[in-house]
Amino acid sequence: MHCNIDIALLMHNKEILKPTNTGRLIADCFPEQCHAFEWSRTEPCQDIIHLLQDPNRQCFILFPGELVPDREVYHNPQQDQLADLCQHKTPTVILLDGTWKQARKMLYQSEWLQTPPILSISPEHSATYALRKAPKEHQLSTAEAGVMVLNAFGEAKQARLLHQYFELFNHHYRAIRRTMAPEMNIIHQQMAAIDE
Repeated sequence: MHCNIDIALLMHNKEILKPTNTGRLIADCFPEQCHAFEWSRTEPCQDIIHLLQDPNRQCFILFPGELVPDREVYHNPQQDQLADLCQHKTPTVILLDGTWKQARKMLYQSEWLQTPPILSISPEHSATYALRKAPKEHQLSTAEAGVMVLNAFGEAKQARLLHQYFELFNHHYRAIRRTMAPEMNIIHQQMAAIDE
């Protein structure tokens, strides 16, 4: 499915091969609009540097605004405000893909991430990711953050697709952890929701 924003996954090296990583669900849903890069503090991938410097993009970093008071922050912007900010440029949201501790380190220790403004969106719901627990209930998984970003930019259909795919992943992985087969009726319901 196509979406009108690009998402850049900046992945901590400890996150890349974790089977519980949800950033890859975004790449599965939107392979043309999702870019993935491995984070390095001192030797960033040149492709993400080019992406950040692309004059045809308006880049944002999704991060809680209250944790970065010295940065340009857009708190819960409306869709029309985001459109004005982008001014016919491709909206590109960087998701820091790692634990919350890793994400803070990635942001604070990377000089090359200090320029893009911060997109700060308050979650409407608590995290539902059952496989890994964040320190606080409103700290979302990467896929849940992706859903939130898509909704903020008015990509409601794309947000529903990613949410359903995330729920399917969650159900399937929970069953495997309990060494049980996933409940097929739930799988079929979620697959039907994805196909709508």
